[in-house]
Amino acid sequence: MTDDFPAPLLDEAKLCQWQDLLGLAKLQSLVGTYRASSAQTFADLEAALAQENAERVGRMAHKIAGAAVNLGFVALYRQGKAAEAAASKGDRAEAFTQARAMIHLQAASLKALEARLARDIQEK
Repeated sequence: MTDDFPAPLLDEAKLCQWQDLLGLAKLQSLVGTYRASSAQTFADLEAALAQENAERVGRMAHKIAGAAVNLGFVALYRQGKAAEAAASKGDRAEAFTQARAMIHLQAASLKALEARLARDIQEK
């Protein structure tokens, strides 16, 4: 965990479970699938932010949080739930602030996971 993020980026226990269950190669493939599918979801989130559509921001944050928790992206999951909750309460400004932070967390989470997987490959 760094001081830049409200939570650890990665859930190490979950990643170890996935790696034990699937193997390293399959986990890498899963990350590739996530990267491809999340690109569109984040594009949709950015479009919703540009349109200042809080309801859509909330839906995209919910979708991102669900995918993030499955892959072990702790901080991104929490940020997504915060954006979703703010949108549900009608707090547009907070929903937009939280959602914008998700974009940075996505990049940082993927970078951290890919670095972790690369270390695991080198250790084999």
